Amino acid sequence: MELINRNIITIAITSMLMSNTVSAKDLFVELESEKKYVNSLSKEKVAEFHLWLNDYLDGYEQWRDAYINDLDIYRSALIEQWGRGDVSDKNKYVEYSDDNQVKKVIDYDNNTVTISVLTDEIINEKK
Repeated sequence: MELINRNIITIAITSMLMSNTVSAKDLFVELESEKKYVNSLSKEKVAEFHLWLNDYLDGYEQWRDAYINDLDIYRSALIEQWGRGDVSDKNKYVEYSDDNQVKKVIDYDNNTVTISVLTDEIINEKK
């Protein structure tokens, strides 16, 4: 009887070990499958980010082109009226009156302030 019990216990342990081995293999297969899924998600996210970035940069390019075009038109009008198209930059601040007859320039490099006024030629001829 003891021999039968040992055989039954041996068979039970062997079947448990074999089932654990199969389960472990299944777990590794499942792990590999999950890794592939996660990697595909990250590739999709990278592709989605690149699409977003391209759209963003396209929008920026359109804005920049419109801004440069508007600035060119503004400077052309200033050149026509003043002979120069002074606009603000990092070293000077330029402000025009609403009718573009008065120009104020603050030059930070030279620590100067200049105020210019356009006058009619008729007034200059009378003096």
